Amino acid sequence: MKRVLNGFLAVSLLATAACSGAEPNPATDDSPTPASASGGSSPGSSSASGSAGGLYRPAAECLNHRYRLLRFVAVGGTEAHGTGEGGDVYATFSNQDPSDGNAAGGLYLLEGRGKDPIKLTLAGSKGDLTVDGTAEGTYELQGSQATFTSTTSAGSATLEVGGQTQKMSMADVVAIVAPNGSAQVACTDKALTLTAQSVRFELARV
Repeated sequence: MKRVLNGFLAVSLLATAACSGAEPNPATDDSPTPASASGGSSPGSSSASGSAGGLYRPAAECLNHRYRLLRFVAVGGTEAHGTGEGGDVYATFSNQDPSDGNAAGGLYLLEGRGKDPIKLTLAGSKGDLTVDGTAEGTYELQGSQATFTSTTSAGSATLEVGGQTQKMSMADVVAIVAPNGSAQVACTDKALTLTAQSVRFELARV
């Protein structure tokens, strides 16, 4: 069971890492679902969320809004294919235009409200991940490729699988999620997709 718990942890927390949360808006429960949820977009595709409805936007504009995490599809370890859906994790991105000609970039904030769990599936097993904390960081943007770097975190997360519970600090969550990495950015005015090497995040604008 410990191996299953660790597998869930490695897969699910990848999702909360690339996103960053803000105050939830109760009116966003009917937010649109990115078309990439069907798996039709390949990793790195700049049109990953372009068909989700709405008008396609440049990457710099994508990373200047607030979003709710809808789902993620990830690979845990070398074999287990994991997914997560739902929950109350929110992301806020704010960009800062460079004044010295360097790459554009900005800040991000991830927030889990600790009420609604992310529903996880890993290798046929199911579990709930409840995130109750925050993580902050920075990002740099080159074209449609963003590189995220975590800076601070606070709070905790709880993983429940088969009646067993595993709790960890947000610092542990951030370490496992490894937010210090790059992802391809694509969005419309309704949805955002971040496609990293081993996980795809799908978010709805709020």
